[in-house]
Amino acid sequence: MRIAITGATGLVGEFLIPLLLEHGHEVHALWHRDKHSVDKFKSNKTLRWFQGDLTQIASLQRLVEECDAVVHAALEHLPGRYRGGEGDDPTRFKHVNLRQTEAFLRMLQTTSVSRTVFISSRAVFDGYGESTASVSDTAPTKPESLYGEVKAQSEALGDSLSGIGFCTLRPTGIYGKTDQLQDNKWSELISDVCDDDASDREYSNQLRTEVHGEDVGSAILLLLSAPLATVEHRHFNCSDIAVSQAQLVYLMRQIRSEQDVGIDAVPIGIPPNNPMTCDGLNALGWQPGGMTKLLHTLQRMLAAAN
Repeated sequence: MRIAITGATGLVGEFLIPLLLEHGHEVHALWHRDKHSVDKFKSNKTLRWFQGDLTQIASLQRLVEECDAVVHAALEHLPGRYRGGEGDDPTRFKHVNLRQTEAFLRMLQTTSVSRTVFISSRAVFDGYGESTASVSDTAPTKPESLYGEVKAQSEALGDSLSGIGFCTLRPTGIYGKTDQLQDNKWSELISDVCDDDASDREYSNQLRTEVHGEDVGSAILLLLSAPLATVEHRHFNCSDIAVSQAQLVYLMRQIRSEQDVGIDAVPIGIPPNNPMTCDGLNALGWQPGGMTKLLHTLQRMLAAAN
């Protein structure tokens, strides 16, 4: 399968591209601002790079030419910020990420693309408040931020289109060892653990839902390969574990001191808000790595930091 990826140099792309190549797919990958970010990917004859962005439909047409599927992961936002990623220009944020996404999806209807996976977010459920009740794949969206609103409206737009095999993946917070430490969402915590002078700092006990980037990639693979009738015009929650800053720091300190890590001994956390159930992905056979993968990843992160 030949698969085009927008936002290919972002966090989802960093984990997805190697996985697609490993499974024998050809990849057309879009880069926007920073050509150096392409260097983190190994050279591969089945990986082709295209320059462009959501505001340049002609560049997107070149990207998807003769492709079978698209993973639409591009989002223009302030570095490191999704909620609030519009900064002081909400008009542009909505124009680029919603209106240009609409133009892109409608353009796909004129191409050979028959599968489209739109990368959304759990932010579409932020309006459920501080309840600990779980949220299913089919729960109505209730965004609070402009980011969540743009994602929810893009989902609805895709659902209204035919012929492109549209479906949605809603990852929660994505973690994993990144090529550059500064791209790691837990880089400050890692630095604290490696700094003996920071041992007396206090950390939040609020549990936050997370999923490994590789497991997001495997979910996308499933949506691209499953029978079309089982995924088209459906929304799939993508979440795995819940962990707090205090728990992460405890686990990393245990790992760094080469002690046996006991999951049962981690600090008790405050239950996460509105954890997502993932019945749709589970029915397709999705099996995320859980706490075992978290521990392995923390070990790799600390080894790289040292």
